[in-house]
Amino acid sequence: MLGPFFAITIATIVGVSQQGVAVAIFIILGYWIARLVEDYVVVPRFIGHAVELHPLAIIFAVLCGEVMAGALGMLIAIPVAATIKEILDFYYPPPGKQGYLAYIKPKSDQTRSEQAKSNQDE
Repeated sequence: MLGPFFAITIATIVGVSQQGVAVAIFIILGYWIARLVEDYVVVPRFIGHAVELHPLAIIFAVLCGEVMAGALGMLIAIPVAATIKEILDFYYPPPGKQGYLAYIKPKSDQTRSEQAKSNQDE
């Protein structure tokens, strides 16, 4: 948190000493715009891709985490949201996807009830 603050402070001081106040204002505006783009576009997109969440869901989760538990809530919001998404996907798979257990192939073509009947007959 202190690194970006010191970087912009040093850049602003150098800008004022070299070119004047107008350059310092452009430095601050450029930094502010870059931070907004990074915080609201780039980071949610990369984190969303890593945890397979939509960027808007990431922003919503962080805001909800902040309201519910402050700074700690913001830190745990994305893992909690990703966990909830995985649980919901497991029990209610999205259309076009089957559950995780659908990929397990049965040992035989018989169902369990048919296997039980054949075992009883023997």
